[in-house]
Amino acid sequence: MMVSRNITILSFLWVSALGIARADVLTLQDGRTMSGIVEEAGENSPTVKFIGASGSITIPRARVKSIQREPMARGYMHIGDTFIRQGDLESALKAYMRAAGADPESAEARELIQTTQAALDRRQRLH
Repeated sequence: MMVSRNITILSFLWVSALGIARADVLTLQDGRTMSGIVEEAGENSPTVKFIGASGSITIPRARVKSIQREPMARGYMHIGDTFIRQGDLESALKAYMRAAGADPESAEARELIQTTQAALDRRQRLH
């Protein structure tokens, strides 16, 4: 599981560094939504690659109802929030730091970093 999460983090950092991804909210035809980073090969591509805290998946474009564009920082915050729900504070902190890097003016990203770091510090003191 940790190897998968590390690969996921490396994947979205690599995709972001290349500038070929955006932060998005994907709405599927069945009504489910997914927040993270979407890599598209182009409007006519038959698939969309989605990268979230659970990993990277390829989704047939026919299953995608809509893609809502968001700032890159928001995508990293979504991924960090998912890591928080999974109890993976280290990965969440890395995602929040990427959010702050994507938008240095984001007070929300800075607050998430501080809150997550404080939780990590508390956890380390207890162990």
